[in-house]
This record gives sequence, C-alpha cells and structure tokens, in this order.
Amino acid sequence: NKPLNFNNKFLLLGSPKLDTIYELPNKDYPLPQDWQNKIYDENGNKKTIILYATTLKTLFSDIDTWFENLETIINFFKNRNDSVCILRLHPQTIQTIKLLKSDYVDKYNEIFYSIEENNNFILDETKDFHIAFKISDCYFGEESSLLCLYFATGKPFGWCANRGGDWFAPVNDEDTTFDRVLNWQIANMKNYPGGNIYNANCCIWWDNFIDSNKTETFMRLFIHYVQHQNEYPQTEEYKRLKREMLEKYYANADGTASKKIYEFIKNKVLK
Repeated sequence: NKPLNFNNKFLLLGSPKLDTIYELPNKDYPLPQDWQNKIYDENGNKKTIILYATTLKTLFSDIDTWFENLETIINFFKNRNDSVCILRLHPQTIQTIKLLKSDYVDKYNEIFYSIEENNNFILDETKDFHIAFKISDCYFGEESSLLCLYFATGKPFGWCANRGGDWFAPVNDEDTTFDRVLNWQIANMKNYPGGNIYNANCCIWWDNFIDSNKTETFMRLFIHYVQHQNEYPQTEEYKRLKREMLEKYYANADGTASKKIYEFIKNKVLK
C-alpha cells in the first residue's frame, strides 16, 4: 500500500537514464578496435553478443557462488564460434576482493588471464556502458542496476538466482528450443500484471530466474531464442507485454522524461 499522502510527496516524471536507452538506436558509439576484431567473423558477419554484468552484492554474500557462476559462463562461451560474451564487472570488484577477500585474488587473476586472449570474450572496462548495451543482443548476469536499464532496450534478458522452488524457469536438459521458458514468462506477465510476482514488487522479477545448476542448459536454449526470435510465434506477445510492464513501472518511458522534468522546473521557476 502507498504511504499516506504519497502523491503529494513524490513527483513521477521519469528518469533521463531511460531517455538515453530509448535513444540508443539513433546514437553512434565508437567501437573499440579490439572489440570489432572479436564480434565479427572472418566473413564480416556479426556474432551473437551476450552482456554479462556482475554486482558486489553476490560478491559480499557468497563469493564462492559468484566465482562458480562466472566460471560456468566462461566455460560455456570459450569454445563457441557463433557468440561473444562481454564481461562487465562492477568497477570496484578487484579492489573489494583485495580488501575483503584477499585469499581469492590469485583465483581472480587466473580466471581473467585465461580469457584475455580468448576471442570469445570482451572484458568491458570502459566508463560508458552504453556501448555494450547497443551492440549486445541480450543480457545474462546478476541482478544489477544495469539490468533495470537493460529492460528498457526491449532485448531479452535473464539471470541466475539461488531462490529455489517456483522462482526457477522450467529448464530441461532434453529441450531443444526456448518454448517452455518463453511460455512460462508470458504466463507470469499475464498472471501478475506489473511484475508483482511471488509478492516481490519489482518490474523485472517475472523474467528468467535460473537455477545456477542449470545455467549452461538455459544459456544453450536462451541463445537459440536470441538467434531465432522470428521463428518463435510468442515473440511479439512477449515484447508487447514487456513494453506494457515498462510503461507501467516507469513514468515517461517513451524517451520524454528529460523534457518533462525540464518543463516542470521551468514552469516552477517562471511562476
């Protein structure tokens, strides 16, 4: 329930950050040369690009799980010829490990040394995440602030969660397509309008929750969907429901938030 006098205390005009995401298709972000060498094959065709982002939350709460998830993703992508994984770690990751989990520093260095020369990985240490947002085809990572923004791109996304039970997407090792998971997502969006699923009031919590033991299976099916969206009859309905949910949760999610904020302040000042 909303607090007393809620509407008198908050002005819902939206976020300029979403405006930036809305404008991504129309903006040109210079692509680092080493990225270009990895995301295009020898024939000049763009590979499927997955953005994997991390947070400090998991690092603090369970560093072993943090490393397990990361290693699973690395093992999945290191031998694929059709896709590239952009790894975007929280900028304070190594400093945090050195300060609070120093016995894991060698493990961290070993992992990242192993992927530096692997053409299937891009370690994104740029200050501007919009480059990765624009060129990636989907997001799979941790529950971060970037995930909330990625929601606005309209591209598919999902993440690992150790929540148990009904939280997990119905991933089966026998599956060859993403159909069952996609149908599960659509059912959740219809049954829990606004994303209030399992009493968790968050606009993205109806999407993919993956049992960490099923990450590789999920990724195999997920990438199939990303690469063959036009072959899935549910795609248009899925995109429509995601857009409706975005607009329900964020004011002026159509790229007009900055303008509305400016007009409101200008009118207040002129008065």
